[in-house]
Amino acid sequence: MNYHTIEDVLKQSRLLRGKTLREIVGKEIHIESGNKGAFGQLIELYGFGIATNSRSEPDFQPVGVELKVIPLKRKGTTWDVKERTKICMIDYHKLVKEQWHSSHCKTKLRRILFVFYRHENSIWDSSVEDHLLYVLDHRKEAKAIENEWSLIKSRVALGQAHLLTESLTSRLAASTAGRKGKDVPQPFFSSGARKRAFSLKPSYTRTLRAELIKKKQFDSLEDLREFTSNMNVGDFLLQKLHRFEGQLIANISKQLQVPIKGGKASNAGFIRKMLGFTSGKAHIKEIAECGITLRVVPVNPKTGKLREAISFPHQKLSDILAEDDFENSALCNVLESLLIVPIYRGKSSKDPGARLGRAQFWEPHPEELGHLQNEWNLCKKRIETFASGKQNMELLPSDLLPSTQTHVIHFRPHARNAQDTENSIGIPIVKSSFWLNQKAVSI
Repeated sequence: MNYHTIEDVLKQSRLLRGKTLREIVGKEIHIESGNKGAFGQLIELYGFGIATNSRSEPDFQPVGVELKVIPLKRKGTTWDVKERTKICMIDYHKLVKEQWHSSHCKTKLRRILFVFYRHENSIWDSSVEDHLLYVLDHRKEAKAIENEWSLIKSRVALGQAHLLTESLTSRLAASTAGRKGKDVPQPFFSSGARKRAFSLKPSYTRTLRAELIKKKQFDSLEDLREFTSNMNVGDFLLQKLHRFEGQLIANISKQLQVPIKGGKASNAGFIRKMLGFTSGKAHIKEIAECGITLRVVPVNPKTGKLREAISFPHQKLSDILAEDDFENSALCNVLESLLIVPIYRGKSSKDPGARLGRAQFWEPHPEELGHLQNEWNLCKKRIETFASGKQNMELLPSDLLPSTQTHVIHFRPHARNAQDTENSIGIPIVKSSFWLNQKAVSI
């Protein structure tokens, strides 16, 4: 296939829309066991006529477009981005010598054809949903992505490649690459560092898909006078929320002219008003892009401890089993950008003396991170045990990871009622989720 223009690429993309891999390839062929990139490789070869390669230049070389095939997973009745999107491997020694505009990462990011496909149990039944053409320099967040690349580069230049984490940045991440094994050399430090790759976080590609394919309407921080696109989103949110620190919730409610529903200040309208939005109920694009999870939590003013555990979204047990490791898990993605807004109050949610505390991003210290990884692994192993043929056993969420056995997280029901169950591993269980332990957070 010859691609002389970008329209040639888009025309071929439109021909693939809605087709299963079986239809695109023409027949079922042998696929090596454990080849997780098989769908993308077959789409490249049979869908676009591109042979598998490791060249540094874009896949559609004549028009400078890179191809990225992104799996979607079922989420109830909808589909959601399944994982981060790897852009290119990081060579620590080369990175510190690069400038952004001529860097390997920028070359790969400049123009990307994202092809989204619906991941089914059988790869041959998986089908292409749609596509979008991404042009980095046309995006308002382009400068923010450049800043994140520069931040990662600066850490490597300080001899801190071994300390890199995905929580360091919001859209462009230095994600771990491959199984944990032998470290690779890094400049300016005697010890090595884990192999890493520049990747786009799932929250970012999820928002691109929602905006450009699903035509979802977002509000934007750029609608606010104080915000500019090169600002750090997290820092801006903290700046806005800190203005109300120490004030009575009742006074904030009167000042912003927004009611407190059910005695709680955790409703979205209350937070939107504190950020500066005067109306509307749409999601805020920059918060969605950066994957920021905001939780308003009651805190005991005498002890600084949470009055209740912090919940995270429900996950099917089969989805947890499908995750390779903690760093690539949905839980880790949420914890990387967890913004906690504390409310200091008594036991009653209607305490008239309730005050807003100091908003902060929660990040586990090294010891807690070790506990987190161990506790997540323990939960996964217990799910594997129940899934391995014990179909007639009753499974309770407390069998998997009770809070009495953990330091940081536990697993418990997160359902409407006892009849709200899931059966993804062949055993019915009340819909549940991971929770952050009360004792794990001090404000």
